[in-house]
Amino acid sequence: MSARDHVVLTVNFPVPPRIESFSFPENIQAGARVHVTCVVSEGDPPVRIVWLKDGRPLSSYRELDAATNQIGEFDLALRITSASPAHNGNYTCLASNDAAKASRTARLLVHGTHTTRRPPRLRDSYASSARWRSRSTLSLATFILPIISRALGPYHCGQLDSSLLYIIVHSRVWLFLI
Repeated sequence: MSARDHVVLTVNFPVPPRIESFSFPENIQAGARVHVTCVVSEGDPPVRIVWLKDGRPLSSYRELDAATNQIGEFDLALRITSASPAHNGNYTCLASNDAAKASRTARLLVHGTHTTRRPPRLRDSYASSARWRSRSTLSLATFILPIISRALGPYHCGQLDSSLLYIIVHSRVWLFLI
């Protein structure tokens, strides 16, 4: 080899994943919605991201109401729609690629117990609308309720007292003074 000849050698080292810190809100009450995102800020693709609860894959906890949602190539959200003490534990985001594995853990603590409140017992329903005394109530039932039914689907309605009509559609309540 002469002095003018040279060799260029390029070596690429894969970049390991790096997870941004995350935490759960403090003072989470039973029944609350919880959402936290695992963000992998560095690392060569492809990056595999999974959530663990107490060291086990979240998917192995069939009784928990918890789901993951892939937001992008480097983000995986954890969503709990109704937190309960059964969700208490250490949640770990684990990211891996060809270079290495990385993880971060945060503790979730849910306070209280969640109970479903029963709606108050209602005096009337649409099926017994003939008993409604108020002409305006009968008018509302005759003209408005069929429109609600066609537009929004099944509903329930009745009177709470002589001057208050309620309509429930898909867990939403509307009150009308009559």
